[in-house]
Amino acid sequence: MEFTQSRFQDIFSRCYKAVFYIIGYFVVTLLLIYCFPEENFGIYSFLFSVVTFFFSLFTYKNGSKRLCLSDDKFVYQNEDIFTEFAWQEYQGYKISRFPPYQVIIKDTIYDNTRFSYYAFSPQQRQQIFAILDTKSQAVN
Repeated sequence: MEFTQSRFQDIFSRCYKAVFYIIGYFVVTLLLIYCFPEENFGIYSFLFSVVTFFFSLFTYKNGSKRLCLSDDKFVYQNEDIFTEFAWQEYQGYKISRFPPYQVIIKDTIYDNTRFSYYAFSPQQRQQIFAILDTKSQAVN
C-alpha cells in the first residue's frame, strides 16, 4: 500500500515543526538577552526564525514524503532520500513522547527512520499504524 503526502499535509507538518523550532529559538533568545543584554541577539534570532519558516513553507510544490508498505518491504522517501528494507529487518515502531511528535521506525539496517507524526493525514496514519502493528506482531 502506498501513502503519498498531500500539499496541505506537507505544509501542516512543516508548520507544526516550525512552531516548536520558533519556540526553541525564542527561549534561546531570551536566555541570550538575559545573559548579554547589550547585544541584539533577539532581532537576529527572530529574523532567522521567520526566514526558516517561509523557506520551508514555499520550498516544495507537492508533499515531499512517500511511504510504501508492501508485503515484502518497507520503503520511505523523504524528498530524494530513500529508506528501504525487507520486513525481516523490521524491529517495531514507536511515537516520540515529546513534541514535535515523530514516528520512529526501528530496523536492523538503518537503525531508526523518523518522520513527523503529522506527515500523513489521519486516515493514512490509521492505515499505516494498522499495517505496522500487524508487522510488529509478526516480529514478536
